[in-house]
Amino acid sequence: MKSWGHNVKTRPDADQQAIVERLEAAGFSVEKIGRPLDLLIGKDNVTLLAEVKGRPGPRGGASKKGQKLRPGQAEFIETWRGSRPVVLTIDDCVETALRALGERG
Repeated sequence: MKSWGHNVKTRPDADQQAIVERLEAAGFSVEKIGRPLDLLIGKDNVTLLAEVKGRPGPRGGASKKGQKLRPGQAEFIETWRGSRPVVLTIDDCVETALRALGERG
């Protein structure tokens, strides 16, 4: 089984705490896990893995901080055999999570 860097310390994305607060206010359970992705979220007996990314840059592309997944994250998402992880930004975190629940619930 491949190790996804569970013991590697990471710095959370700048919007992570605000996203956690919005999700909790919308009735989600949220656990910060850090690796392989940022959050474990749940609602209505459905659990999702989620990765937090910053807002896109001013012209719609990736910002300097980047919205790109790290290579290990991309590989994890590609090879994960469970529910497809979701990528959340501050602008659409609740809507994206609810849409993902609807697809799986």
